[in-house]
Amino acid sequence: MSDLPGLPPRERLVQLVRSLGKHLPAQLAPLIGAKRFAEGTSALARLADDAHLTAAVASLADREAAWLADRIEARWRAIAEPVLDPIAAIVAPPELWIGREPIRVPLAVAVVGAEPDWEVVWDNATPTTAGHAVATAEPDAHLLAVRVHVRARTAGGRVSLSAAARIALRRPTVTVREDRRRIVVADQHGAPGVGVTLMIGDASYLTGPGGLVELGQPATPGATMRVQGVPAGRIPEKT
Repeated sequence: MSDLPGLPPRERLVQLVRSLGKHLPAQLAPLIGAKRFAEGTSALARLADDAHLTAAVASLADREAAWLADRIEARWRAIAEPVLDPIAAIVAPPELWIGREPIRVPLAVAVVGAEPDWEVVWDNATPTTAGHAVATAEPDAHLLAVRVHVRARTAGGRVSLSAAARIALRRPTVTVREDRRRIVVADQHGAPGVGVTLMIGDASYLTGPGGLVELGQPATPGATMRVQGVPAGRIPEKT
């Protein structure tokens, strides 16, 4: 299972914060009971609530989550040896652009803190090689939800781990302004497609804020358009 990925940044941060709240009080006892640590202890207690922790982490970008996890681990290591509880996570894209045909979505499970001979069962996905699976995204769906159950062994005994992933399925709609220079990419809900690739003929563009692409000169009428590789119509003769 050495080809399996590591934890995504948000899941790694969740693992660190959960483990910190569970193990740090014991590592610093009885010192942590001092008044000077009351505020920090209260913050750890709040983050012990999974709903609170999940909401806090969901608001972070991957880069922010990775930076924060590194800082937390470094500070923990400065006062005690980090003790990380086992965790499982599904490695999958947060969203996919889809056209008129079903697409196969490759998935993998990351398991950290357990011995390597763990077993995995997938919900709504078909296992392929060890730790990997494939799910099918249907063109009329708005969401692909998958779940994984892992039976593993740790130094303290056997554990059951689970993880879920929700992949947003987006269908492209492209609006070409009258000047054929300003082109806006959105999905079926009208949400802008920011930071996605728009192909016009053989030329590639990255959408900016609001899903906007501004061309240096008008696009050629009849040129094909694709969003993240998904056909999205043609540049109209008239707009």
